[in-house]
This record gives sequence, C-alpha cells and structure tokens, in this order.
Amino acid sequence: MLKQQKLIVGLIATVFLLGACDEVNGPYRDPDSYGNSGGPVGDRVQKILLEEFTGFRCRTCPAATEIAADIKARNEDQVILISVHSGFFAETGSGSSPFTYDFRTPVGDQLDDKFDVNAPGTPNALINRSDFNNSKVVGPGDWRSSVNSLLEQEAPMTIEVSSDYNDATNTVSVDATVTYFENGGANDYIAVYLIENNFVQVQVDERKTPNIVENYVHQHVLRASFNGTWGEPVAAAAASAGDEIEKSWTLTINPDEWNPDELEVVVMVHDFQGTDRILQVEAAHVGE
Repeated sequence: MLKQQKLIVGLIATVFLLGACDEVNGPYRDPDSYGNSGGPVGDRVQKILLEEFTGFRCRTCPAATEIAADIKARNEDQVILISVHSGFFAETGSGSSPFTYDFRTPVGDQLDDKFDVNAPGTPNALINRSDFNNSKVVGPGDWRSSVNSLLEQEAPMTIEVSSDYNDATNTVSVDATVTYFENGGANDYIAVYLIENNFVQVQVDERKTPNIVENYVHQHVLRASFNGTWGEPVAAAAASAGDEIEKSWTLTINPDEWNPDELEVVVMVHDFQGTDRILQVEAAHVGE
C-alpha cells in the first residue's frame, strides 16, 4: 500500500465541467478510406494519448472520465487513455476520512509541475501534449474536438509493443520496436508508463446521492514509469527514415498492490525539450 499522508485543508476550487452530454460531431470519414481503428489504413495511423488529470476528491471528474471513455469507444484503438491523479483533489486524508489511498505518483507530479495542468482547475487533460489555442491544457468540453483534429494526421513512425509478466520474479517486461517513416529528431525520447484498470476505490461524484462512491471502478490509473517521466533517447543519434530501433525494459512490482491481470503498458515517443509533443504512442496489455 502506498504511503498515506495527512489531508491538506484548503479552499475547494470551483470547477466548471462542459460538454458532458454534448453530441459528438465529426470528423466524418469515408469508410472505404479508413480501417477499423477509425484512422488511415496502413502503418501511418496516428495514435492519440489523452492524459486526464483527475482526483478521487474531484466531484466533477467522473463525468469528465465518461467523456474520455466515449471518445475512446468511438475511435477504438486509435485513442489511448491515462488517468493521472495529482494536485489538490488527489490529496489524501487521515483518521475517519475515506480518502486514505494514495493514487499519486512521481511521474504524475512531474507532469503537472511541467505543464501546470491542474492550475486552471480539475479535470483537465493533455492530448498528445499538443497545443490547442496556444495551450497544452485542454478542458473536458474541448476534448472531442481536439482529438478529432489529430485523427487524420499521418504518424512519423510506428511503435510495436509486447509485454509479459513473470510471476516468479514479479517482473513486468516490455519490448518495443520503433520504425521511422521519415527522419527523426535529435530530441526524440521514448518513455514507458505502467497503468492499471478496474481498480476499486472511493470517488466523489456530484451526480450521486450520497456523493461519495465507496466502490468506484477506476480505469487507466497511472502507476509508474519504466524509465522515468521523460524516458530516454530513442537512439544514440537522430534516426533516419527506414530505421527500426528495438528497446526493452523491466519493472518489478508488488502484486499485492497492483493486479498483474489488469496492467497495461503505454509506450510513447515525444519531442523532449522541444515542442514536447507526442509523436506516436502505443499500448499493450501485460501478457500480450
């Protein structure tokens, strides 16, 4: 169990959640030109990472989580979700408080420190860490349109991922192959995150009475990184078109804390210390 910390008493931020029941519009696609994933046919499908910044004490976050889930359902494998618990609404309580479990991670805190995602309020998201209207921080009401704007882009690379779990050593292993379709950049970094699905814990939901849901099922929970928040260079030098680069990582876990059957790995290549934009991302369930 992660370390419990004392509840920090503060003013509850007023968070405005828009678009929870919006009609989903576009992009409208010619079904003969697109594959089952909802993106272009072929290897150059651009995958999209939606990093939702949330907290179990955030009363409007469950509605935003449903927006993210709907976006993924409508775009199937082209959209990948991570729930990042950080900031005020992820802080723990003590004593009789129901908020004793600590979802927070160093990775999530470092992401929030860099991008100030929780500064305008919670929930918010990063979407491929791209800029929309001169900001990387995107509110729930704009998640659909922001994702839609990226769906038809051609990716500069593809990532193939496989992952396994060794129950004798409690080790998760990841193998990835990055294939470049065009020349890469000197700041291309690869980062590998671990997430957990179907984790039951408390959550505040303003739509419920009482509003504290004791057995809320949390999805896509960020747990750890295999190689740090920002990762490592994809290669020693900038890759060239046609290059195939193979990488491997391992991470030891405590199966009493995280369920190995519910773990998933997310592998991303991003422009580190440049635009910070995610160039491509892929996910695989542990055991695939």
